[in-house]
Amino acid sequence: MIGHEILLNSGDSTSRIFPIEKEGDSYKIQFASAFAFNPGDLTATIDRLVNGTKIADSYIVEVKRCENDEVVYSYEKGDSAGADLMPCGPRFQPKACYVVYFTILEKVRFNTGSPYPAIPVERVFTESKEQVSTMKSISSSEENTTDSTAAKEKTRYSLIAVPIGSAFAFIGLLVYFRRRRRIAVSANAVIDSGSVLIGDTRFDQKNMLLVRGKERIELSSKESDLLSLLYTHVNQTIEREHILKVVWGDEGDYIGRTLDVFVSKLRKKLEADPRVKIVNIRGIGYKFIVN
Repeated sequence: MIGHEILLNSGDSTSRIFPIEKEGDSYKIQFASAFAFNPGDLTATIDRLVNGTKIADSYIVEVKRCENDEVVYSYEKGDSAGADLMPCGPRFQPKACYVVYFTILEKVRFNTGSPYPAIPVERVFTESKEQVSTMKSISSSEENTTDSTAAKEKTRYSLIAVPIGSAFAFIGLLVYFRRRRRIAVSANAVIDSGSVLIGDTRFDQKNMLLVRGKERIELSSKESDLLSLLYTHVNQTIEREHILKVVWGDEGDYIGRTLDVFVSKLRKKLEADPRVKIVNIRGIGYKFIVN
């Protein structure tokens, strides 16, 4: 549906869309013909289809050139700060061969709202059906029994289960936040609570700000952690796996393309400083160069 609408927006109603391929956590949409697109129209189209089908709340969209895998346009949609601000809306992209990657980001959460590790969607659907079947079976059994003793036992066990469930939820939250704290300490080991000068830009990690003259640019927590790690390895090549491990940790919800998106965001926020560059070392990782 997304591929079809993208081609329609470019005035093409006949070209083929190849079968969708899954690469890791991303869905790859390939086209038989070249097309041009307006980022604002593409963003609105995808958002409308995603909302209509309810397939995701948070996701990443990347448009790459076929010949060299170069990202020409990408954005993240979700509930994070500024997620509804789509970049480069009016900037028209010329006709070329493009591949669109769609990556679902949100995690499945329990009813307690605790941020437990993600559960595969297929597994959730299967388990939900089994739970519904079990609940129906229990309901039918209870309707056919008149034993008051059984009803009392059911009430007693329900009262016990509530505090036990709350205890497990509380333990889960403690584990999660301790893990987050450990990751943050690892990423920020070299930078203290003050600020550092990177090129012509002052990086205030504590307040997650970039300060250049009178200009103040806000960073997200992940952008701040990523810049902190890059700075501690200035003018050195850092492998992708190391960056993902330190910044995203072992939460199980990071993906390789998320890193590329966050690097693009940082580049945009540092582009006014000619002394700072984040260079892609193909097949290895990134190099943070400060002249």
